[in-house]
Amino acid sequence: MTVESARRLSKCELHGLHYDPAVQNGCVVCLRPSAAAPPLSGRKSPGPSFAPKRAAANSGWTVGFAVLRIAITLVLLFFIGAMAMQKNPENHSADYQLGGAVASVAFALLIGMLPLALARFRNLRGITYSLLISAIIEVLWQGSEYKEHRATAVTGVEPLASFTSKDGLITLRAPQSWKAAPSNQLRIASDTATAIFTMTEDAAKFAPSFGLAEFLNVAEGAFAPVLSAHFTGAAEGRTVAGARGMRVPFDGVMGGLAFKGYLYVVQGGSHFHAFAAMFAAERADFEERNVTGYVEQARIGDVP
Repeated sequence: MTVESARRLSKCELHGLHYDPAVQNGCVVCLRPSAAAPPLSGRKSPGPSFAPKRAAANSGWTVGFAVLRIAITLVLLFFIGAMAMQKNPENHSADYQLGGAVASVAFALLIGMLPLALARFRNLRGITYSLLISAIIEVLWQGSEYKEHRATAVTGVEPLASFTSKDGLITLRAPQSWKAAPSNQLRIASDTATAIFTMTEDAAKFAPSFGLAEFLNVAEGAFAPVLSAHFTGAAEGRTVAGARGMRVPFDGVMGGLAFKGYLYVVQGGSHFHAFAAMFAAERADFEERNVTGYVEQARIGDVP
């Protein structure tokens, strides 16, 4: 290298190397492709940076829709229970209907929780969707059964038939499926252990001052051993066959089955009549109104 060439050399301020500015635009390091980045010794260490959290612009809508899904699910669960309680009210007690409603709601909740359980409870957000879908399916299923039941209830009312005592004095209207027992007194019963027993006594057998209250005592004594009946309340006035009568509630047992019922008495022109209307205790919620109606609407031949 000549003295003249040495004089022309320049020192790279960045890397400390010499180069000929007439020939090169920088030192050998500057001319490398990776030389755009400064050396480690010349770099400034950037300070810690914190990326701002992304604002959840839709968070309010998300919460709102979740609350809406939960509200709709609760309403659907209410309808599920209500429709379940309306299934066959004439064949089941109130406790049975309530149990069916609770079971239907619990079934819907169980099906809705199943996807979450299979996911090992790792997707809690999805529970509102699965419960809502399960409730919708259960409502559709219950709704179809409810419509079928209502259609059957309207068209499937059993017609009534007339049952008349051998002496022709008493006629009862009851479902035609009921059976009359072969007896001097009229006794009819259904397959569901609902029954009406009658008793007729000639008024001439008693003193002229013998009244309805006294005949009630006689009727209680006659039916108590037959029905193992315990008369549990005070007598009250009732209308039977259009005439003034009385009735008293009772509990009894027949064939190992617990009964509830009412003992009615009414006085005709020349006879006293008694009716023991009884029904299975577990069916009291829906049988009481029917069987007492059959008695109170009876036809009695000697009642003016």
